[in-house]
Amino acid sequence: MIKLGGLIDLKPLQEEKAFTATSKETGNVSVFKTKAARDAAIKAGSHEKRKTDKDTAVDVPGGEDKPKVNIFNKDKKEPKKAKSSSSEPDYDKYTSKAQTVTDFIKGDLSTDDIQKIADKNFNSQVATPKELDDFLNNKFIQGMMADKYGVDKDEMVSKVKDLKTALFGGDKEEPAKEEPKQDEPAKDSTGDRAGNSVVNKKVRAKAKKLGITPQKLGKEEYQKKMSQAAVAALTDSNFHSEARALIAKLEGKPEWAEDPRKSAPDISSPEYDEWRKSSVYSSEYYDADDDTEDLGVSASQEARWDGRDALDSIAFDLKMNGFKNLASTLQSVVQENKSTRLKLGKLLPEEVLNEGPSTEEKRIAMLAVRKQAKFRSVSLEQAIQDQINALEDLMRDAKRGKLKW
Repeated sequence: MIKLGGLIDLKPLQEEKAFTATSKETGNVSVFKTKAARDAAIKAGSHEKRKTDKDTAVDVPGGEDKPKVNIFNKDKKEPKKAKSSSSEPDYDKYTSKAQTVTDFIKGDLSTDDIQKIADKNFNSQVATPKELDDFLNNKFIQGMMADKYGVDKDEMVSKVKDLKTALFGGDKEEPAKEEPKQDEPAKDSTGDRAGNSVVNKKVRAKAKKLGITPQKLGKEEYQKKMSQAAVAALTDSNFHSEARALIAKLEGKPEWAEDPRKSAPDISSPEYDEWRKSSVYSSEYYDADDDTEDLGVSASQEARWDGRDALDSIAFDLKMNGFKNLASTLQSVVQENKSTRLKLGKLLPEEVLNEGPSTEEKRIAMLAVRKQAKFRSVSLEQAIQDQINALEDLMRDAKRGKLKW
């Protein structure tokens, strides 16, 4: 039997034997201590035995809070008092996730309240998708909860489905909407892209392994490192203009979104160092430590160098930790009409797509440089220059049609 004691505050759950029947009035499952009591309720006409109600005793969560049924007198349910819109609940009192979810089911908290409590008190969601699915798939527990708290079972189930949609995305039960276009990415509960679920999961696990979490680093440092990881992911995916656009937004310097090479002096000139200090290259978001760089490059590689999916996986971890505004800022720099650049790779000239080398391209080039340096017994700098000379010759041969693939 699925036990939801960790998700909903039902007091300690012990297994007891009991008999069940379904209320004709509410449709909820009622529990009877003896078979005789259950049969008497059915005979009286207040209950009936449906397919889900076994003739023999079943295991149920026991304890003093188990619902009791009076087959002769029906207690009138007190109408729920409307929740005051002028004041928020006392969020500080919620130190238990179970109590938080319980009060949500009872109607004392809204979905917005749940998210605020999660961000403020737990730095994580109040329940996992599996816990919510277990509840939604267990009609027996649903009936017990509805009886215990005097709520309509169908409304309670609908609320939990809405909660799952708000926390983790997915389809919400509402009138059918126009189907999204085939190439349009799926949206999550924030209205932004949901990303690639496989990549999201791997990158989130990588961040935890590297210790890049708000619990370990604190909120400000965590957000900074995730922003740096996003820049690294975009750069490694060859989304250089998007990386600059992100830095420009984070730094509040829109001019940094422009390609700096257009105004850059020669790299060997004395003016270059001074120019670099005031360019986008001086940003702290280009200056990630090894672990943060590793996270960004891993996101790019897990996404197969699709900059949009790589960026969305970083944003996903931010959302899961409650930083939805920063996640939205990150995702905004890759627009839908720009995310097709990988699909257009066979149609556009290479120089249109590539502004600079990715980490993988530099790794391949470095292998050639090291072999050249070893073969000729020269420095790395000389080997790099030799490679440049050789590549320029190859470029000329390619333009003349002398090279064959």
